[in-house]
Amino acid sequence: MFPIFICEDSKEQLDRLITIVKYYIMDRDNYYLEKVSTNPEKLLSYVEDKSIKKGIYLLDVNLNHHLTGIDLAEKIRKQDPHAKIIFITGHDESMPEMLKRNIEVLGFVQKNDELDILRKNVLQAISAANERLISTLTEDKDIFTFSFGAKTFRFDFKDVLSVETTGKSHQLIIYLTNGQYEIRGTLSELEKKYAQFFRLNRSVLINHHNVVRINYSQRIIIMRDGTTIFFTKHQTKKLKKYFG
Repeated sequence: MFPIFICEDSKEQLDRLITIVKYYIMDRDNYYLEKVSTNPEKLLSYVEDKSIKKGIYLLDVNLNHHLTGIDLAEKIRKQDPHAKIIFITGHDESMPEMLKRNIEVLGFVQKNDELDILRKNVLQAISAANERLISTLTEDKDIFTFSFGAKTFRFDFKDVLSVETTGKSHQLIIYLTNGQYEIRGTLSELEKKYAQFFRLNRSVLINHHNVVRINYSQRIIIMRDGTTIFFTKHQTKKLKKYFG
């Protein structure tokens, strides 16, 4: 799942972009709207504090701030090398500056276009960003793939927290940083396919990359999103051996 960010100093224009993006991602699970702001410094601080990777950024070029959209894009790129940047602009005069500063830009969207055209251009740009980001996940080990109904989903493994059995045969629940799905399969199949999983017990697989801390006295595993997974006393030795 790829996070989307919007930075636009005009509240009216920001609201238009939020509405467009929210409507688009309503029935799409590849994205989620992570953060919007009229202030580039606040957006940048959020990106840096959260160590965001592989984000999609809709940035106004002229932000009426000492940081321009170009400045913001340059700083975001340092934190998020695979960032897909889409500039929202009323003109193309900033192109020479971007070329001079070697800022890779996915596209430009004219903010003054009619709403239907603006919507079309924003959605095309987000879709293109999604395709580019998926292509950066070049190795199968970086992608968690599963089917849900007639759809096949591909998620960056950093978004996978754990997988649990449901009590029903071949029915599992996968927990992601931004939601959960019920899928068909077995823990044994997933454990063999993905080395990132640690088998806690017969019912739970954990993505070991997303384990932040283990509290052995309280017997809880704290995941990257703040959720906790409990373990029993006899599982302590196995956890200490695996995680050190």
